[in-house]
Amino acid sequence: MTDISIDRETVGSHPNLHSGVLTCTRFAVRAVEQAQTYWNLVEKISPKTLRLTKHDEEIFEHTLKAFPELSEDEHAKLIKIDEDWMKSEDGKRRWREFCEW
Repeated sequence: MTDISIDRETVGSHPNLHSGVLTCTRFAVRAVEQAQTYWNLVEKISPKTLRLTKHDEEIFEHTLKAFPELSEDEHAKLIKIDEDWMKSEDGKRRWREFCEW
């Protein structure tokens, strides 16, 4: 890796650096505003009626076919996924197969 020394006086007064920082800051603020807007919308819609894509039903059916245990106990395991199970050898294998669909 090349070591690059930076003269703080030069960088501090460089107009492109200042402009770039402002652009990144504006982008970050706008991204957060967008995320908050979408989150507020998603929060207000019942999960039973929420549709994010035209393929939601197909994806959901495939998920329950690949992981029938997720439909047990009123989908309790879907509401809170067991990370330990996901990270187990069996869980990894099944998720990998699911993702390759």
